[in-house]
Amino acid sequence: MLRRKGGNWVIWLCSGDSLKSADSLQQMGVPHESASRLAKALEAGEAKLAPTIVAQFSKFDGVVMIEGGEHPPVAGHPHGGHSGH
Repeated sequence: MLRRKGGNWVIWLCSGDSLKSADSLQQMGVPHESASRLAKALEAGEAKLAPTIVAQFSKFDGVVMIEGGEHPPVAGHPHGGHSGH
């Protein structure tokens, strides 16, 4: 799941199938109408994919909060200073 922050999209959390339902999205703070629209769009998007691809996405079991963009780049880190992506 991505979140817009400071004009950029950042990774907010990673999850498997738990993000597919509107109810789960609402529990994470997504408004009802947006959650329903996202769940329907995901279902439509996955319907265009091969079942083996969808199965790969479903392998991630759990939720990992990333909250990207909270910390400044670390000097010397291989990805330090790569803003905007």
